[in-house]
Amino acid sequence: MRKNYSKKYLLLCAFLMMSVMAFAQKGSIKGKVLDETSQPLPGASVSIDGTTLGATTDANGNYTIASVNPGNYTLTAKYIGYVPAKQTITVV
Repeated sequence: MRKNYSKKYLLLCAFLMMSVMAFAQKGSIKGKVLDETSQPLPGASVSIDGTTLGATTDANGNYTIASVNPGNYTLTAKYIGYVPAKQTITVV
């Protein structure tokens, strides 16, 4: 009976370790949205095309999109009164 509990405990530990490793493989995207005069655009929307991931810029134009899988993406920044801007990036 003791051996049976040990195997279950070991299996549970292995599963938890794999879960932690899976989360550790995600990255984040950080940046700043500026206008043509290098002024920050607070409240601009930044999204990853083809996903539901995105963020809104803070008062200084900074944004962070967390939990992004590695790969190549196109970001789109939108702000009222401006033409949307796109940029291709790579998350490693």
